[in-house]
Amino acid sequence: ALMSRTGGNPFYTTELVRLTSSEHRRRPLTAADVLALDVPSGIRDVLLRRVHRLADDTQSLLTVAAVAGRELVPELLGHVAGLDAEHLLLNLEPAVAAGLLTPAEGGWSFRFRHPLIHESLYASIGQIERARLHARVAAVLEELSSARTAADVAQLAHHYLSAGPFGDPAKAVSYARAAAARAVRQGAWQDAAHHLREALTVISPALPHADPARCDVLVELGEACRSGGMIAEAHRALEESIS
Repeated sequence: ALMSRTGGNPFYTTELVRLTSSEHRRRPLTAADVLALDVPSGIRDVLLRRVHRLADDTQSLLTVAAVAGRELVPELLGHVAGLDAEHLLLNLEPAVAAGLLTPAEGGWSFRFRHPLIHESLYASIGQIERARLHARVAAVLEELSSARTAADVAQLAHHYLSAGPFGDPAKAVSYARAAAARAVRQGAWQDAAHHLREALTVISPALPHADPARCDVLVELGEACRSGGMIAEAHRALEESIS
């Protein structure tokens, strides 16, 4: 888990170990604990200083990329940022030279060198700007997605849910349920339950047919939890759907 988050960088690993040791003195440390930790302030400051040395256009593009995800898909980024392929690649090149991005083998896509860079950039974006960017990414991703693969549906659900008031709640619920249905078919009960819990957070009484939609999602959540052995949560969801 430490290797996954830090890319093996000695400084980042040391800082993360210091944080984990200070926060988990009274119980055993798990991989999930490591993955759930916030980025230590020392690491975040160092990484953001490297970002701020870059040209403004590159910084703006990295902000969009941080919202879009760790994997940078040029076609998606270009549409969201309003850049053609040439200007997009020219603006990304300084970030590659600075060691913030790494190109994919045999293609023109990129990724953040390790999760801490992505997480630090994402955390530095204001809440309103972040929600607006999620809404833009969701709209472009929906436009570009012809075949609805599992990854497409899960990403669409994530971005519409994260867009908050700038997104479309009905689409957020629809894509979250579709992602959950795919996870159920794959036997990924935890993932299915996660998508359905997220869907419940955006079903407000103001939405058309809110009560039937909430009831349906609760039934699906109950069934997914029961299949995954989460019996207590299954009972709670089904009891709420009945009421």
